[in-house]
Amino acid sequence: MKLQNGSQVTERPLRKPTSGLAGYFTESGDNGAPSYPGQDWFNDVIDEFLNALTEMGISYDSGSVENLAAVFRSLKTPTDLGAVTVTDLDAAPSGLIHFASNKPTGTEIELQGVKVRHATGYYTIIAGSDNQNDPSVFFYHSISGKWRRLTTDNDIQRSFVGMIADFQIAAPRPGWLNANGGEISRTTDAILWQYAQDSGMTVSQATKDADPMTYAAYFGDGDGATTFTLPNFHLGHFRRGTPSGVTHGTTQGDAIRNIAGLFQSVDLGGDENPTGVFSQLGSNSGGYAGGAGGMFDETIKFDASRVVPTADENRPYTANISVKIFRGWM
Repeated sequence: MKLQNGSQVTERPLRKPTSGLAGYFTESGDNGAPSYPGQDWFNDVIDEFLNALTEMGISYDSGSVENLAAVFRSLKTPTDLGAVTVTDLDAAPSGLIHFASNKPTGTEIELQGVKVRHATGYYTIIAGSDNQNDPSVFFYHSISGKWRRLTTDNDIQRSFVGMIADFQIAAPRPGWLNANGGEISRTTDAILWQYAQDSGMTVSQATKDADPMTYAAYFGDGDGATTFTLPNFHLGHFRRGTPSGVTHGTTQGDAIRNIAGLFQSVDLGGDENPTGVFSQLGSNSGGYAGGAGGMFDETIKFDASRVVPTADENRPYTANISVKIFRGWM
């Protein structure tokens, strides 16, 4: 880039005084003469170019016309460091880098990212792993000398694996499966299968199929090799936090608090006219020992449907919607 035709000098001459406002070249100025660059303009171009190479760590090659291209290549192409240790990273150039290391995880992984060096010498590296199945972002600071794994979308999603939620829509949703006892692949949903095993709420499929109401909240082991089945919350169970004295994960049959009572009736005229849940089925006339004649022995019936709505199950006011389970990935 520097002049080398015998007319050059080895040291840059002092700048000449400037004249007028900064402007552009012209072929004909006010006096009819074209503009001329002068030594300072050419020398500034040389120094700007060489300073850019120095900043990028590139040595100027006077016999090449690829010097400037090398600068742009360094900006868009990571420097491949190969397998490195933390000490090797100290000497790595600033900018985009690609390397293999076992420091972030203990197992060697490929990383690519950017190294940024502060003017005082310390530096930071932000790099992502090449593992497409488990992408991660790592942060390294030279002062602490420690790698830290940053939270990613995958981390957030996995923290919710196994979550049960209600949906207005019955159709499939990304990341969610209908919690209706369906059979799914242990490979496709390996994250959810691992969660099922960790939960301690997995039973043999034969046990689950034999008593689906009791084991509604449990996973089944499917075919025992490649599949497993989901909990089934579409059988009418109501979910609640496990109360004291109840085993976690168990289901309970429907029940109400006991209703008990006692009464004795002797109708003197056959006109008791019971109300509410009670009704009169019939009566027998006759006398009772020690009593007057004309008395009636009545049969009283208890029927809650005379007062409240009844059904073949106990339930509160109910909205029937879709219950789904989160599979841990989208």
